[in-house]
Amino acid sequence: MLGTFCMYYREVRHPGANDIQLIDYASRIAGIAIERERSRSALTTAFEQIKKSEAELRTIIDAIPQLIIAIGADGTFLYANQALLEYTGLTKEEVRSESFGAGLHPEDSDRLRDDRDAALSRGVPFEYELRVRRRDGQYRWFLIHYKPLRDEAGNVIRWYATGTDIEDRKQAEERMRNENIALREEIDRFSMYESIVGSSEALRGVLSQISKVAPTDSTVLISGETGTGKELIASAIHKRSKRSARAFIRINCAAIPPSLIASELFGHEKGAFTGAIQRRAGRFESAHGGTIFLDEIGELSPEVQIALLRVLQEREFERVGSSQPISVDVRVLAATNCDLEAAVGAVHSARIFFIGSTSSP
Repeated sequence: MLGTFCMYYREVRHPGANDIQLIDYASRIAGIAIERERSRSALTTAFEQIKKSEAELRTIIDAIPQLIIAIGADGTFLYANQALLEYTGLTKEEVRSESFGAGLHPEDSDRLRDDRDAALSRGVPFEYELRVRRRDGQYRWFLIHYKPLRDEAGNVIRWYATGTDIEDRKQAEERMRNENIALREEIDRFSMYESIVGSSEALRGVLSQISKVAPTDSTVLISGETGTGKELIASAIHKRSKRSARAFIRINCAAIPPSLIASELFGHEKGAFTGAIQRRAGRFESAHGGTIFLDEIGELSPEVQIALLRVLQEREFERVGSSQPISVDVRVLAATNCDLEAAVGAVHSARIFFIGSTSSP
């Protein structure tokens, strides 16, 4: 029963056939209108429930710390969660306009473009690693996992990609590779460091100094003539330090051209100079957590000395071609066969003479 349809007359009488037919038609029309309104109301309620469910789902997705993005079957970007927007600094409109693709590291974008298109065409889940630019301009490594959404017919109608930050893992892997390189160098030179043999009073004094300074994190300068075993002393200090389990990186400053020494020590970005075809970590990054030995440090140019001073004071540096500081935990051991105190004194005297010559001829 949907309701009652009535007709009222001025006089008392029985309804005729025409009256009954009119009531029948009118009630049918009213019934259709009522059912239509009910259907419209039910449809509106269903849409509202769908919108509510979608809003709740997006709220849940926005609360997930992983980067999440929805991609159309043709590979176009459709939606990004709040974590991705906050990480990249992009708006939803910029993501939909494919500005997100510009935030990928150029090397990874070129390397994976064809692989991604081929994987999307296969329609099966896949994953790969790439670097994504943060809103401050720095890149971090992410593991991107793609999973398709299919309709009832089995056709892919959408892709969902989730990004998990793996920067710490990649840094650990790079440190391990660098330490393996250092270990191979250590094995190659192992015969040089089996022991320090000798019993003279001077050597005993040196060994006493090693035992005192090795447990500390102090920067050490080892001076002496060429061939007196400065590198051997540096190795002994490292082996008796709390960093002995980490890398011991050696570099001969006199053997590297002045134009390349900064790149060798601090690394460089791709395109920083002619021949820099890819990003390269420097020796200080390789020595993170361990010790770096700078032999013939007196050969460093003033410009590199300034950068080295920053490492010693601030524990950070910048790769050649980059303005992003990199923090590092490295103990510095240095050696020279020059009389650095005399060299500093000569420079100091020259400055005093210059100042004096300007004030009184």
